[in-house]
Amino acid sequence: MTSTTPSWRMRWHAFTHAIYLVRFNVLMLLAGYALLSVDQGRDVLIALAESSADNKLAVAGFLAAATYWGFSVWLWARTMLDTQFPNPPEHRAGFNFWRRHLPRALGLLAFIALAHALWLAHDGAPELTREKLSSLAITALIIGGLFWVFAYSIYGASERITARLGENFRVHRIEDEELPPFEHVLDSLCGLRGIFVILSILLGTGLFFASWLIPVQVGGLFGAVTLFLIWAGTWLPIGSAITIFSTRT
Repeated sequence: MTSTTPSWRMRWHAFTHAIYLVRFNVLMLLAGYALLSVDQGRDVLIALAESSADNKLAVAGFLAAATYWGFSVWLWARTMLDTQFPNPPEHRAGFNFWRRHLPRALGLLAFIALAHALWLAHDGAPELTREKLSSLAITALIIGGLFWVFAYSIYGASERITARLGENFRVHRIEDEELPPFEHVLDSLCGLRGIFVILSILLGTGLFFASWLIPVQVGGLFGAVTLFLIWAGTWLPIGSAITIFSTRT
């Protein structure tokens, strides 16, 4: 039974337990920011901005890959926190608070990290390129804002749908004191998650064979930073599956 006035230790354990479950998502988020923020990453971002006038497709692919990355960070963090594991935190209400908000925060941080990396590249870029980097950073923040609205709205919509459908469709609400009774990992791979798994498999497999058969053309078409963001987004469902297995065992 949850205490009426949970102690700071219980609150802290609820937070750290949520972070522990999404550790792979946090790792990929930090790795992406670190690689884009170092000198080599800044050079790649500057090169992307410099070619933006002549290669609109590369810029569109970059923004699409960034959206895919942020969406993947959010979706698989939510999947991890929607999957029930043994020994949940004693402070259920606190843990469910982080289950609601932590995935959205991580997804938004992906866009903020990308915008900040573009802004860091702005300082060392030629004068004509700085405006393009600033435009890309602002665009990343705008997409991040739209993503936040989407993630917030879809959560509210799923709550309303759950209230109407009940428990027969194995869709569960996050109550203040209760955890959803997911008893199998496959329960969390239905609907939107299942579609995203298929998309990730097709995208990852297609890029693998394309990079093997025509590596120069693929690199020239997408660019290094776009390929990295796609790679990071594609690895998140794989890493989440490994994390589920390792946490359960």
